[in-house]
Amino acid sequence: MKKFNKLLRLMSLAADLTLDVIVLISGVWVALIPAGLFIFFHTRAWRDTDATLPLFERFNETIRATFWENIAVLALVIVLRNITYWVIKYYKEKESE
Repeated sequence: MKKFNKLLRLMSLAADLTLDVIVLISGVWVALIPAGLFIFFHTRAWRDTDATLPLFERFNETIRATFWENIAVLALVIVLRNITYWVIKYYKEKESE
């Protein structure tokens, strides 16, 4: 019986660690992928703007040039957040069964 209890505790610990790893990976998705795309789009647009413009004007042109890319990144953030929420909810329900 003691061996069975130890096995149950070990399985519970493994399930907790699995959930933690999934939450960590999902958090990295939500944070790094959209941030990387945002930086990529803005640096590309920054290089294409006129370097003789004042800083504020150049930044304004960059924002205008990347408007639709920013909308796409925002949509990606929302989709990844929903996927993360679903995965965490699924594993918590599976763990409680």
